[in-house]
Amino acid sequence: TDSIGRGILARLTAANAEGLGDDAPTQDSIIAAASAQVNASVNAAQPPAIVQVEPSLDTLRDFGNGVMVAMNNHPKANSNDTLQIIAKATDTRITAPLNGLTAIGQEYGALARDLAAVPVPKTLAPLHQQVVRNIAGIAALFNDMKAVVDDPIKGLAAVQQYQELMSETGGILTNIAQALRNGGILFTKDEPGSAWGIFLSAS
Repeated sequence: TDSIGRGILARLTAANAEGLGDDAPTQDSIIAAASAQVNASVNAAQPPAIVQVEPSLDTLRDFGNGVMVAMNNHPKANSNDTLQIIAKATDTRITAPLNGLTAIGQEYGALARDLAAVPVPKTLAPLHQQVVRNIAGIAALFNDMKAVVDDPIKGLAAVQQYQELMSETGGILTNIAQALRNGGILFTKDEPGSAWGIFLSAS
């Protein structure tokens, strides 16, 4: 996924360098303006409110299982499909593949809502709230990413922001996985929460 993303950014930068002006300040100002526009879209996204409960072994376990159930219910919300669509569109300079981003963006939005509905122990609430906020922000990026062929600089800024938010969210989920483990929550292989092991193995 990272290599796909780097390739996209390299192709977009090279393909549009001539249209940005020859001087670096002009290029920087155009990119900064596009980034500001994209950031405004993310900041305008209203994350759903989370549900907080008192911490206990039961509520921690229910939370760990509930988060993974929500994620499993939204398999389209993934960076591999997202970046492959963008790579295909930028390689061919054809916008049709980008139509597939609409459903993925909607899936991220639905995931944010489902995650917010999982009761979270108060000790993990700040981390969980940030995950929900990030995913809602990611969902808001898809309209900008769909412009990656017609408005490459805006699309490039959105792709960069998407990758940054995905990376940040992965780090937060790793922190949650560690907190569950440190709290004595161990999931059997038959529980959805066993998937937290993926984040622990990557840390």
